[in-house]
Amino acid sequence: MFGVYSSMLMLINKSPRYLTDIDNDLPYGILLTPSQAIQSDDLDGLVYGMDNEAFTNFQPHKYLKMLETYENLDPKFVTLPDVVGDHEATLKRWYEWLPEFESYNYKKCFVCQNGMKPKDIPNQADSLFIGGDDEFKFGKEAQDIIDEGKDRGMWVHIGRVNSMRRIRWAVTTGADSFDGFDLTQGRTNGAMIRRTSQISGTAGQAGGIHSNSNSKITFSAEL
Repeated sequence: MFGVYSSMLMLINKSPRYLTDIDNDLPYGILLTPSQAIQSDDLDGLVYGMDNEAFTNFQPHKYLKMLETYENLDPKFVTLPDVVGDHEATLKRWYEWLPEFESYNYKKCFVCQNGMKPKDIPNQADSLFIGGDDEFKFGKEAQDIIDEGKDRGMWVHIGRVNSMRRIRWAVTTGADSFDGFDLTQGRTNGAMIRRTSQISGTAGQAGGIHSNSNSKITFSAEL
């Protein structure tokens, strides 16, 4: 319909075998979590990342089990444990878990929380996950962090993009992927992903993706 698809991917927390009406050229991937068991074979040919579920209910034993289960795979990012809404506490937890995590060959993903600035990106981080509350996520500091991450060649993922309005915002940030729990509950199918790709494609044609800060959509309470 719009002629092009954005390079930004919607990562869904569901096995592709349970999706309906999926076209192979649609831009979706998989978000693996400790509580969602997805067979490795189901990931063939797809982009995928791994999240620790700190936003809902982080359970260390389930997190470690996930790391062990998929240790032979190569996800774009794997989030180390974080503390929702608190950068300093997240940084402390990062260094607590780093020795354990480095026993695996995963790309280390730092979760960005309230109070973080671009200079705070840990040297060991390979990728970034934009978390935090709405004020942080849609604010200037998060956008600056995204820009810094992309300048460093990092994969940048945005969490909790739970509406089509937020998707319209997300595709202007320059990030690589996003997820949204509300978007996938009982509605994850080809039609939803196709609609997302159309929004991404429209923004791409308008020059919004990887554009300068003057053209980016800023935070609104309506998001």
